[in-house]
Amino acid sequence: MVEHLTAGQKREFKEAFLMCDADGTGEASLDELEVAVKSLGRRVERAQLGALMKQFNKSGGEEMMFNEFMKLMVKLDEEYPQDSAEKIREAFGELPSAKGNTVSLADVKNILQNNGYKFSAAEADELLAQAGVEDAEVDFEEFISELSH
Repeated sequence: MVEHLTAGQKREFKEAFLMCDADGTGEASLDELEVAVKSLGRRVERAQLGALMKQFNKSGGEEMMFNEFMKLMVKLDEEYPQDSAEKIREAFGELPSAKGNTVSLADVKNILQNNGYKFSAAEADELLAQAGVEDAEVDFEEFISELSH
């Protein structure tokens, strides 16, 4: 399971785990796990995350260690695979404002807020800011490239 992770994936998970481990104990509570999982771009309901935490938390306590977190993330990736660029490209192409390889920022925000994971307005703005979207028109390839880094 975890042995199939690349060094880059392990590093990414470790950075997210350390960032959320606010008290520096080397363990993360459900609240802290929510922060880590969200920072890795995964959107999971709190109840689902709690159930996964119980499944992988060997001590049965209220906090989870990093090795357990990695197993949880592998399971999340299996159960909630991220959309491929091709699926996202198709969604972009169906937008009313689609012109070649660009769409309007308003349409992108609408998709983020009203389809799939239902981002809040603030979360949509944060994601777009992280992707470097500043113009009224969004270039698909640049958007996906920025989200992938």
